[in-house]
Amino acid sequence: MTKEEKKGKKADLNGLPPAMREFEMAFQEFFKDKPKPKNDEEDKKQMEEFADWYNNTRKQSDTRKTPNEMYQEIYGKKPQKNPTEASRIMNFKWDENYKEPDEMLYEADRYFLKGKYKEAIELLDEVLEICLNDKDALLFKVEVLTAMGNKKEAEEILEFVSKKYGKDSFWHFDKAMMYFWNGNLSKAIDTMKMALEKDPNNFDAVIGYANYLYLTKDDSYVEYLEKARKLDSKRTKRFERKYWISQKEFVKGKFIPIALENIMDLLESSLEENAMENIQILLKYSKELPKDIFIMLLGLESEDYIVKKDYETANKKIEFMLKEDSNNPHAYFYKSQVLFNQNSFQEALKEIDVCLEKSEKMAIPHPDFLLLKSMILKKLDDDSYLYFENKAKQLTKGLKEFQKKGWE
Repeated sequence: MTKEEKKGKKADLNGLPPAMREFEMAFQEFFKDKPKPKNDEEDKKQMEEFADWYNNTRKQSDTRKTPNEMYQEIYGKKPQKNPTEASRIMNFKWDENYKEPDEMLYEADRYFLKGKYKEAIELLDEVLEICLNDKDALLFKVEVLTAMGNKKEAEEILEFVSKKYGKDSFWHFDKAMMYFWNGNLSKAIDTMKMALEKDPNNFDAVIGYANYLYLTKDDSYVEYLEKARKLDSKRTKRFERKYWISQKEFVKGKFIPIALENIMDLLESSLEENAMENIQILLKYSKELPKDIFIMLLGLESEDYIVKKDYETANKKIEFMLKEDSNNPHAYFYKSQVLFNQNSFQEALKEIDVCLEKSEKMAIPHPDFLLLKSMILKKLDDDSYLYFENKAKQLTKGLKEFQKKGWE
């Protein structure tokens, strides 16, 4: 607790040991009408005066003696400077390296902006040791952990904050940032909007929402950017210069691969609507994206319609995909998948064979291709399905081992 906080707070002294109770009472009494120090020198002088007054002038309420008088009575001698014997004497030592929690938060912010996440976390942990469960420090830690890719711990802290303090504007702001850096721009926008509903004048949420809308090529971002300027023109100018994510940076940076992985995870989790929202956002960049990424997005779009059993639309998307790249094995895989789901097993077999032929030529092994052929053959009562089923399992195992070695 800072000196200023102590001044304005009447601590609950009940239950404290006598020495601690006396110190708290003395602190509140001495600093009650003292002006706030303007610098470290004034702060140091005040603390030295307090220590001298506490040790030599103020009588303890329970003994009616000063700590120095009590020391002499107990030990039969005058105390030396900073005595080591047990007593109520206050040993004052000025720590030149001491920082208040708000100073450490500011320094952590400097580290964060420079990408020095480890140093930022260390400072935030120090703040949290001093100010247990401080909301600002916890939410700031969520931002740093998110940038580090530590999604699990960031989520745990957000959950803790929501239970202890509720979900205010800044909670939603940090949740939105987490969604964004985990590749889910659609959810990021929805959650940032919730932050604005909680506090329409939260500058961070306003400028963040403007940037997210801009990345979706939504012209309404201008409205929020102008609002940010009205709230704080200097901060807006600084944000635009240093932190605004351009559409070029969005496409060329690390976001797209993360977004593609997120879409696949959403489809596997049967969250087709959210997956489609993100697919449609990324397809707005069809001209800017590398062709292989664009084709992959078309494939994910087709898969989304297949999962939703909208086979007519899925077929239209697959045909468009084939026009863009007639040699893409995934297009034939999706065609086969549609036919399989419609119980057209012979036609599905023809398409999966084309898929496997294309993938072999391009050296793109995929266990799903083999597994689908196995499923088709099984429906056709062809015992050779076991060969392709085992081959798919072996390929899956090999890929997992390869990935594990790569991570190590």
